[in-house]
Amino acid sequence: MNDSKSLLRALIAAAWLATPLAVAQTKDLEVVPANPDARVQLDIRINQHTVAIGDEVQFDFISSADGYVTLWDVGTSGRVSRIYPNELGGDSRVRAGVGYGAGGPNDAFAFRVGGPPGMEDVYLVWTQTAEAQPKQFNYRDAGALSKDLAVVERLAPADWATAKVTFEITPDGRPQTTRLTPPAATADAGGGQVYILAMGANVGELTKTNADARNFATTLQRLFAVPPGQVRLLENAYKRDFTDSMEWLRASVKPDDLVLIFFSGHGSTLEDDDNDEADGLDEVFVMYDAEGVAQPSAQHVVRDDEFAAWVGRLSTDRTIVFVDACHSGGLRKSLTNARTKFFVGGDLGRPARAGGWQQKAASLLRKDLAGGVDGNRRLSGPQSTVKGLVYAAAQENEYALEVADGGLFITRLLQKLSQAQNARLADLFAETQQVVKQDSGGQQTPVAVGDSRLGETLNLATAVR
Repeated sequence: MNDSKSLLRALIAAAWLATPLAVAQTKDLEVVPANPDARVQLDIRINQHTVAIGDEVQFDFISSADGYVTLWDVGTSGRVSRIYPNELGGDSRVRAGVGYGAGGPNDAFAFRVGGPPGMEDVYLVWTQTAEAQPKQFNYRDAGALSKDLAVVERLAPADWATAKVTFEITPDGRPQTTRLTPPAATADAGGGQVYILAMGANVGELTKTNADARNFATTLQRLFAVPPGQVRLLENAYKRDFTDSMEWLRASVKPDDLVLIFFSGHGSTLEDDDNDEADGLDEVFVMYDAEGVAQPSAQHVVRDDEFAAWVGRLSTDRTIVFVDACHSGGLRKSLTNARTKFFVGGDLGRPARAGGWQQKAASLLRKDLAGGVDGNRRLSGPQSTVKGLVYAAAQENEYALEVADGGLFITRLLQKLSQAQNARLADLFAETQQVVKQDSGGQQTPVAVGDSRLGETLNLATAVR
C-alpha cells in the first residue's frame, strides 16, 4: 500500500468518529452490564483523560484470557457506536496477556474526537466466543446497548467480562469547572471560629476533584463568613500538604472552634501495617504523589489511622469531615457517564494476603465504616474512631462517582446548601442522600458516621434572592 492510500484511510476513519450533533443532549447515568464474579481481568486505557474537540485519541487494552473483544463508544451526543473492530481494521480475537492498541500510529485508522462537550465512555466487552458479541454496529443510547448485552449477562461468569474508560471532552482540552452560586453568609457557627481545609487530587482518570475542592471552600467560606486566613485550599494535594495542613489546624484551632475538612479524590486500600483491621486492609486517601507512578505504595497515600490521629490531636471536638471518595470496589453494575473513585494499582486496592493480618485480627473490636475510617463495636453500635462527624459519599461497599459537574455527592450537597433556608445541616445531608441515591440508580448512598449532634445543631440559612 502506498503512502497516499494509507493517509486517505486514516482521514476517513478520523472523520467517521468526528461528526458531532448540532445540539448537546443531556445524558443521565446509564447502567451497563458488569460481571461481579468475572474470572477474566480486563484493563482499558486512553492516552489522555481530558480531550479537546478535534484531538485524536488512542486506546490500549489487555485481557488475562484468550477470547474476543469489541470496543463501544458511548458518545456525549447519546449515540453508541462500535469503534473496534471497524471497517478499516482491527481484530476481535485477543490473546491472554498481550497488549492491544486502537487508533495508534501503527493503525490504518485514527479516532478524532467530535462533540458536544461532556463525559464520554469507551466500553470494552470480552467474551469467550465470537458468537456472544453484540451483532449491531450502532445503538440509540447506552440503555439500548445494555439490553442487547442481556444475553451476555446470562453467560457463565468465566465467559464474559467488561471494563470502561471515561474521558472528558472540552472545547479547549482543559477540565471545565461548574461553579455553584455560593450562599449568603448567614450560617451560625455556634460561637467559635471556623476553619476550612479543602483538598483535591486529580489522580488517574479523575479531572474534577480540584473543582470540587474550590467549590467547597468558596461555598462554605461565604456561608460562614470565614476570613481568608482561616481557609486553606489545596489543589492536587500531596501527602506532605495534607500533613502540613493538619499541623496548621492543630496549631490554630481553639476548643470551641468548628473545623470543616474536605477531600475529593480516589480512595483505596492498603495492607494493614499495625494489626488493627479485621479484613487485613487499611483504608487510604490517594494523594497526588501517586499521579503517574507505575507502582503506587504507602508513601503515596494517607492511611485512615494517620488521619484519625491527626483529627484526634485537634483541641476541638467540633470537626466535620466531608469525603468524596470510596474505599471499596463494591458496585455490581457499571454506570456510563461517570468515573469511579476507587484506585487500583501497585500496592493499592489489592486483596489482603492470606495468613497475614487478616487471620491475626479476627478478634479485634474494629469495623470498617464509610468514608475511609475505622469504627469500634460498642453496645450502641459502631462508632467512628475519627473524632466528630464524617459525611461520606458512599457506603463502605459502594463506589463514589465523579460525573460531568464533579463528585456526585459534593455537587449535590453544595446545591442543597446554596438553596437552604433555615435548615439544619443534618436535614440537608438527608435530602442530598436521597438525591444521590436516585441519580445513581440506587448504587451510591452517602452516609453519616460519628457524632450526629454536630449536624443536628448546625443551622444554615441563606438569604432569599
